[in-house]
Amino acid sequence: METPKIGLPHLTRTIPSAFSSFYLTLVAMIQGVALGLLAAKIPGVLAPFGAVGFLYALLTFTVIVVVWHEYVLAAQEFWWKLTLWDSVVPFLLGMGQFLMIEYLGKENYVAWFFAASFSAFTGFFAYINYDRWLRLSDFDDPSAFTLFKSEVSRGRRLLLVLAIVDLLFGATSYWSSSRHTIFLLGLAHGAFLIAMVYRRLAWLRKALTLYGWAR
Repeated sequence: METPKIGLPHLTRTIPSAFSSFYLTLVAMIQGVALGLLAAKIPGVLAPFGAVGFLYALLTFTVIVVVWHEYVLAAQEFWWKLTLWDSVVPFLLGMGQFLMIEYLGKENYVAWFFAASFSAFTGFFAYINYDRWLRLSDFDDPSAFTLFKSEVSRGRRLLLVLAIVDLLFGATSYWSSSRHTIFLLGLAHGAFLIAMVYRRLAWLRKALTLYGWAR
């Protein structure tokens, strides 16, 4: 009986087809737990905290959806050899989300913003890792490389700005904890999330046009 040959050539053939299922399964587990925790938390947040509680619950839900959406798009666009860092990042993102959920309804918005900043910083380092593998890849179409490179650079900058802004918002909420201020800070955080989603969708339209998938 011939001994199975499992080596680099075999991995090169199998990694592209297995990458999405492996990586998305890990992310789906973490995001599913986060969504379940948030759903269990919402009833205790809405009644006593009204519009402020609803806003921050909605922001936390949006973060969960954005993280999932980013990983789905990344797994469809690109694949690379998974490293330990690729396993650590999803768990760190999940940790940041769990902390955001934990501080909902406790009127501790300083901690909520610091947890949101932690999540944004983790996303920033995830994009650095994405950029590292992008540089090592071989693109048949130079315009595709340019498009991917510009997308990763913009995503990295936006997440870094969001992380810093969340730190500043956390400090602001410490010195001014009125509900009016907290509500305005939440709206500003939501504007950054909307900008991120809009940027991603705009890039996706360019990618579909480039590859001839646009209808």
